Amino acid sequence: MRPSARSRLLLVLGSIGLSLAVAEIGLRAAGYGEPRADELRVGDDGLPSPRLRGGPVEDTRLGVFYTVDPDGFRTPPGPPEAPDGSPLVAFVGDSFVFGICVEDGDTLPLQVKDELGARGTRVRVVNWGVPGANTHQQAEVVGRRLPAERPDVLVLVVIENDAEVMPWNPDPLTDCGLEVTALDRAGRWLLEHVYLYRLGARAFFPCWGPEHCGRYRFDNDWPTGRCFASSFDAILDEAAAAGAHPLVVYYPQVTRDPCPLRRHPERARARAIEAMTREAGADYLSMVELFCELDPLDISCERPDGTRERHPSPHGNRVAAGAIADDLEGILGD
Repeated sequence: MRPSARSRLLLVLGSIGLSLAVAEIGLRAAGYGEPRADELRVGDDGLPSPRLRGGPVEDTRLGVFYTVDPDGFRTPPGPPEAPDGSPLVAFVGDSFVFGICVEDGDTLPLQVKDELGARGTRVRVVNWGVPGANTHQQAEVVGRRLPAERPDVLVLVVIENDAEVMPWNPDPLTDCGLEVTALDRAGRWLLEHVYLYRLGARAFFPCWGPEHCGRYRFDNDWPTGRCFASSFDAILDEAAAAGAHPLVVYYPQVTRDPCPLRRHPERARARAIEAMTREAGADYLSMVELFCELDPLDISCERPDGTRERHPSPHGNRVAAGAIADDLEGILGD
């Protein structure tokens, strides 16, 4: 006897349900979206991972030692640099600024300092990079460090995933002072508890309009976009209020694609950040065009096993430092 249409439908639905259940179990077993045990993620207090505090700390996954201060912020080896009247430049960002995968002297802030020094412009630098932090957490870091250190220039390095909210990041629905809907709250609950949704959200959302679909969007009306925008504005406002000249640097992820301009979402993200920066009256520098001229193998960091890390190599930082130094020379010369 042939099964009825209803039986066939139930069989199909059951197969789909079983496949989804197996996929969910697999993602949970793999800990998808959770920090790895050897990963140096941001701590619950918005500061660098507790594993980074009181270093030097060895990153066993990448074979690198990091010299850090008691709060976990990257510092050059040796005694602290004494104020000598030279301008102080603070760098704010995530692992790209911190310098995951590179030695102390090869971080972006120190490469910029060395580049300016070679041109005859002496500066002091501080590194406020926090691995795994999104822009909301970076705003908290700026709020803590800016009043005490009072830099002359604040360089905010924005990466494509800085609008991302993963389970170790603060909930924008409660931490950003946003007006949210029940649908927003349901989406956040699914992100925290349903790993298949987490996979889909990371791959496809937030997506605002057919021309603006991408993994991460800065200028959309989703809670992630609104939280990013409010945090971004807060950083620039605090910098200006403290007398620090703000410079925003948009830094694309290092990928196998030799030219990020070929990826439409990358162009859209760069335009969105530039518009927000100009509206805030800050200076803007994009690394997207620069990266089109480079070989990803030259600018991405190599792990001990020979595979590539999606973080800049010392050479990648050196190339970026040259472009940032060009802008800083103009700012400091004004």
